[in-house]
Amino acid sequence: EYYQEAGRAGRDGEPSECHLLWSDGDIRTAHYLIDRTENADDLDAAAYEELVAGRKRRLGEMIGYAKSTYCLRRRILRHFGQSTAGMPETCETCSVCGWEEPRRARVVSSASDDVFGARRTRRGTSSEDAMDRLAVAQADAYEATEADEELFGRLRSLRKRLAQERGVPAYVVFSDATLRAMVRRRPQTLEQMLEVSGVGAKKLETYGEEFLDEIRSQG
Repeated sequence: EYYQEAGRAGRDGEPSECHLLWSDGDIRTAHYLIDRTENADDLDAAAYEELVAGRKRRLGEMIGYAKSTYCLRRRILRHFGQSTAGMPETCETCSVCGWEEPRRARVVSSASDDVFGARRTRRGTSSEDAMDRLAVAQADAYEATEADEELFGRLRSLRKRLAQERGVPAYVVFSDATLRAMVRRRPQTLEQMLEVSGVGAKKLETYGEEFLDEIRSQG
């Protein structure tokens, strides 16, 4: 359910933010509800125990995700059994990889259920303060110039042409988020292009040279 909700904002390929707000109280409540799972389907003892154990495993993975200190994108992919081979160690977009103060600025935990209030969290700062830092971090992280927007427009035009030639939606080629990452990093080689979030080996082979030529043409 979390994965589905987290993906909604990015479906149009535009930059988006997903914030996970949680408290220690949420964890206690979830454990309480799981421990009191009703056997509505009249399962035998072994099946019922497996049902409860499965829910506890999923809760444990969600807690691990919320407190993770390594790339959240890789963690999600591994959860769903997808290969992370060939992926960069950092995705540069999640709260672990992309921010100086990731755990404070992007994943806000409150010691109380009043997540949006001004009470003190267990990290010694209020959730409102954390949101303020997030806003500052976003503003300071990257400010597009006129040249950046021009290049971004050219990359989108190239993407549109390639998508039309192959009869696929534009986002299948690259998302807008990946194009903006290209604009920021300005890769000059295939190796550098592979380091851009959203560029895998297959897409590099299929589209890499044409996008590199467009980037290089700006000088």
